This record gives sequence, C-alpha cells and structure tokens, in this order.
Amino acid sequence: MEILRESGIKGLGKISWGTHMCMFYLSRDDFSDILINYIKAGLENNELCIWVYSGIDKNVIIKILKKSINDIEQYIMKRQLLLIPYIDWYIKDGNFHREKVTNRWLKYIEFAKTKGFAGVKAIGDIGWIDKNLWFSFSDYETHLNNIIGNLPFTIICLYNLLKCTSFQIADVIRNHKYTLIKNEAEWSVLKNSELELKEIKLKESNKMLGEALEYNKLRTEFFSNISHELKTPLTIILSALQLLNEKNSTHLNEKN
Repeated sequence: MEILRESGIKGLGKISWGTHMCMFYLSRDDFSDILINYIKAGLENNELCIWVYSGIDKNVIIKILKKSINDIEQYIMKRQLLLIPYIDWYIKDGNFHREKVTNRWLKYIEFAKTKGFAGVKAIGDIGWIDKNLWFSFSDYETHLNNIIGNLPFTIICLYNLLKCTSFQIADVIRNHKYTLIKNEAEWSVLKNSELELKEIKLKESNKMLGEALEYNKLRTEFFSNISHELKTPLTIILSALQLLNEKNSTHLNEKN
C-alpha cells in the first residue's frame, strides 16, 4: 500500500514518497508562504526537513519560518531542520558532480532513518546555476528520479523564472512530477501526467518482480532514456511560457 504524506501545499494535499516537484518564482516573496507550510507539515509529521538555500541569508529563512513555526530554534537544535548553503551541497568542492550530490541526499535519508524520522522533506534552491552547468544539472534531475522513487524522500526544486529560457522551462517541467507556478495572486499546481503514468507502471513492475534490485535496474533503464521518450504535456509548457512572457513584460514595464 502506497504511503501518502501531507505536503502542506494548498491544491496538492497528500503526496507519495519519492515525489520530485519544482517551483518557478520571480522573487523570494513569491514562495515564502508555500515553503513555510511545506516545512511545517514535515516537522509536524516527524520528517527531517532540509532547506538548501541560495541568494538568501540563513537568518532570513529562520525569520520567515517563525511566521508559522514558533519553536523553530528547537527543531534546528535537535537537527530535525537543517539549513544548508548551496555551495556546501551542490558545489562543495568547487564543481558540480551528479553522483556526489545524489549520495548526499542518500546519506541524509539514512541519517533520518537512524534518528527515527519518517523520512526527508527537502527544498533545493537552484538560483545559483548558470548556463554552463545547465545540462549537467538537468542530467542530475533525471538521475534523481531513478533513485528516489521507492525512498522516503520528497523535494521541491526552486527555479528563478526570469533566469530560465523557454527551453529550460520545458526541461525543468519534464523532470518533475508537479510544477508550481504563480499566476497573479494564485498558485497553480500542474501535473506531469506522463511521468506519473510511467511511475505507476514501474511500481507495478516492481511488485511483479518482487526484487528491489530488479526494480531499480528497470527504473535506471527507463530514466536513462526518458529525455528521448517522454514529451512534456503541451498544455503545461504553454502555460509556463505564457506566464514567462507576461512576467517578463511586467518586469520590463516596471523598470521603464
């Protein structure tokens, strides 16, 4: 039976372990309420929460979380909430390495287990990335889908909409089960139905095979070719591109 976890995100509700989501934002103010509720739900449900941050001070994050979580320092002290700068997570040795970053997540999933937590609820802010690293990071995102499907782990990847090209937006959406985009004052949750269907089929295959090793092999074979076999739903791409055009126009008008 599939275990569902409370996401804390309005319009999304409960999600399964292994859920890989993304969020496009224009400013830090855009996502604060959603991430507060996301982290709060994790802490209240005995999950280890990790926020890998970029372009924002750790103390500012604590201040943001205090809006709804009064005893935030207590969670930090007992290491149920970890706030880690991106440079110590994604490019710790000065370079980005897919396997090293993936292994870091696996290490903390195991840490959560040993400390009696239900699993890991994570946020990864990708605001630091530049075009030279894009394809390497996209490959990592696809690779992460190989790994986390059967693990007690969920993650939201944060992308700055103004820094993304239309190709990059499509690439990000393809690699995530859910996409969160703000349209005026409302957040929309867009589902990648093709990826969800493939996940279901793979889990059914795992049940028939009965061996986790065989299942992981099947997932690896599938996701190694997913960029060629999986086409992102056109409606999702159009929604994202339309929003990008609208926001870019608004941004330019404000500057003028």
